[in-house]
Parts: sequence; structure tokens; C-alpha cells
Amino acid sequence: MAIFDFFRADPSSTWPEQQAQLLTLDLWKLSLNGISLGDPANNLSRLGRPTNKRPFRAEQFIYSKLGFVVEIDNHQVCYFGLPVRRREFDEVGPCELQIHFPDRSTHLVTETTTADDLLSKLPKPKEIDRDEDETVYFLTLCGKTLELECLPDGKVCRINVFQATSSQLK
Repeated sequence: MAIFDFFRADPSSTWPEQQAQLLTLDLWKLSLNGISLGDPANNLSRLGRPTNKRPFRAEQFIYSKLGFVVEIDNHQVCYFGLPVRRREFDEVGPCELQIHFPDRSTHLVTETTTADDLLSKLPKPKEIDRDEDETVYFLTLCGKTLELECLPDGKVCRINVFQATSSQLK
């Protein structure tokens, strides 16, 4: 990073304010409100100005009013973090999230949504990681990873979407 980068205005500083909106995760396109993984980070302007200062430098866009986080790599969207139940270590949340499944059905995800509610409409998880604090289901869709983080009672607390690693594609 050049010394002049510290003085250059962050592009998000001119974006409009965040407005309340229902977040829609389309699992057919793996997009969030029309923004897909791999899209230019400037497309995030549709969601409004992030809460954090200089998100392009941090490579993280925190949307406190909407309750979620986006990360970028090489100026491209690479991660959506969507807590539907805020836990003590979450920076944001909860978010209002609706999922559009590949069969075109929809489900509003709330703090009472269980993993079974969602998994019944999804391919079988490639991996399941369980411990005493949570169960995480890893699914591969369209070459991307969808993670469902669930509490011990089976209720979904967070959904993450990011680029799948080569080992997850097998």
C-alpha cells in the first residue's frame, strides 16, 4: 500500500445511508440481494454505506443496521456472514433473512429456524462438524460453500457463504 492510500477517500464514503431491508439469500445464484460472490466490491453500494470506516482498506464491510458482514479479496466479494441470532462474539446481528432455495421455494430464517427446516431443501452436507457448543453443516452449491452454524438445540444461529476450497469440491 502506498503512502497516498492513507489519504485517499474510501469509495464507500459517498454511498447512500443503509436503509432497512429484508436480506434475500438466493441459493440458485448464491447471491445476497442480487450481489454474488466474485462481484466487484463497488456493487455493495446497493446495500448502503457500511458502518465501519474505510472498509475497502479493511476488506470488511460491516452493516450494523442490517446485521451482517461482507468480506472482499482483491476488490471482489468473497464472503457473506449472516447471523440470524446474535451471540456474544458476533460483531453484528441478528439480520432479517429470507432464503430462496434452488427449487424456488422460500423460507424466512428466524431465531426459531432449525437446521432440519433448511437441510430438507438442500443437498446432503459434505461435512458436519459437531462439538458441545455448536454443529456446523458444510454444503457445496455452485462451487461455493454454504455453512449453517447451529446451536446444540438444532436452531440456526448463523449462515456463511464463501468460495469453496478445492478439498470441499471433492
